[in-house]
Amino acid sequence: MHRCVAFEAVSRSSDWHNNAHPSEKRILADDFEGPSPHNANLAGKGIVGLGAYAKLLAMKGDAEGSARYFGVARDYALKWMKFASDPVGSPHHYKLQYAT
Repeated sequence: MHRCVAFEAVSRSSDWHNNAHPSEKRILADDFEGPSPHNANLAGKGIVGLGAYAKLLAMKGDAEGSARYFGVARDYALKWMKFASDPVGSPHHYKLQYAT
């Protein structure tokens, strides 16, 4: 089977996102107010990335891996919606930093 270096890099990145934990010292390019350990925007991007990786695995023919990563992305998305929800704003408004 043909080895795809780019796919291996995406695999490592997806594993990292799946196992990453918030850091109190995490600095982002859009942190205008300092560290943002529970950044809802970054978490959302990671969730979308895991879902996209699940699609790539499906295209590669790895149904088991695809189902596993899609399930992780779905579970994280449901948690994200709960943790980042802003009860003061509209039903579709989310906070910059989510609560855990």
